[in-house]
Amino acid sequence: LPLPANGGIPLEGKREDMYFPASSSAGLKLRNGTGKLEVKLRTGIIEIQSHGFAEKWSKRVCGGCLIGEQTLDIEAVERNTGWKKEALFGNPSPDIRIYVRKKRSRTSYGEDTDCIFIVYKANEASPSLVERWQSVSVEIGNVEMLKQVVERTVLPQDALVTGYPGMIANIVGRVMQLRASQAQEEASFSQMRPVLAGAECQLQSPLHKELGEVIAEGDISTNPDASASGLLKMVHSSSSVDDFV
Repeated sequence: LPLPANGGIPLEGKREDMYFPASSSAGLKLRNGTGKLEVKLRTGIIEIQSHGFAEKWSKRVCGGCLIGEQTLDIEAVERNTGWKKEALFGNPSPDIRIYVRKKRSRTSYGEDTDCIFIVYKANEASPSLVERWQSVSVEIGNVEMLKQVVERTVLPQDALVTGYPGMIANIVGRVMQLRASQAQEEASFSQMRPVLAGAECQLQSPLHKELGEVIAEGDISTNPDASASGLLKMVHSSSSVDDFV
């Protein structure tokens, strides 16, 4: 889905959850940016022929996992989940904050959701990256029936199959790549500075173009204090997104 031409961020006023950078196997968020840590852990993968896979998840709310209001206590998260930090967080992540706004609509099998991902660098008030995704969920308790629905779904070309935590991990990975690229460009321009003395250089980052589709069962948002398990399938292909540097 395209972002507005005026540069505004859509879905203003909608609930804005804060996600912590983590691996594609773990989703860690604060509902509306406050409260207890909500954790979603991948417990299994179910292959779906010609359509990638579905992911099975367990969900819980963990108390005592924060230092202050929005800083993770890594050791407390390890104790509460029983997972090692390497599995929870994977490679070291940049110091960023990721906020997600969602507008959900019910469908025959689940939900159609407009998702806005907003990325902030540490201690910066303006976002460094904004992406808009469309997600379609299928919430069916019967795995075989879910497979049938998924197999009838026409997937976009070059689709990426992942879950919501995988989306966060994907964004984090691209932010790190962008930073590395910018650092390399800055080093190159620094070496050329005597030649370009008096000239003005403006660097533009490439536009990222993405569209998402989600197949899912189970949603902690209906009862955040209860455990839940579900299947989640995410695919994405091209659409429009703005990238702010």
